[in-house]
Order: sequence, then C-alpha cells, then structure tokens
Amino acid sequence: MVRLQAPLEAVQRRVEPTAGQLVADGDDVCVITAGTGSLEAVAAHQAWPGVLSSVVSPPQLRAAVHPLGRRTVASADAG
Repeated sequence: MVRLQAPLEAVQRRVEPTAGQLVADGDDVCVITAGTGSLEAVAAHQAWPGVLSSVVSPPQLRAAVHPLGRRTVASADAG
C-alpha cells in the first residue's frame, strides 16, 4: 500500500486500472494497493515525477524502494 500526495482524480489519469485498487484518503491524498507484480516493479511504479509518496505496507515494499532510490541517485550523479 502506497500513499500518494495527489488528488484521486489526478492519479487515476496516470494509473491503469489493473495496477491495483486506488481510493481517496482525503481531498489531496489517495492510497493505492497493488494487486500483483514484483515488489521492485511496484516500487518503481510509485516513483512518479511531481508526486510525493510514502510506503505504508508491507515492509518488504519499503525495503525494495531503498535500492531503487540509490540506483536513481547514482545514475543522476554518473552523468
């Protein structure tokens, strides 16, 4: 489960319905619960430009986000 700091309507335009269940969590926040897929794919999918996100659960997804972030920073620094 990932909490996205963006209105539901804005995220719905960017997410395929098969990506998971997307629900509003207030006016400018929504939550997506991924249906299937690898944790690394889910981690990469939640890293959208301009949208802050936080992993709610499971802990394994949180662990998958860290190496993705390190690789992203390393690729930016390599150029």
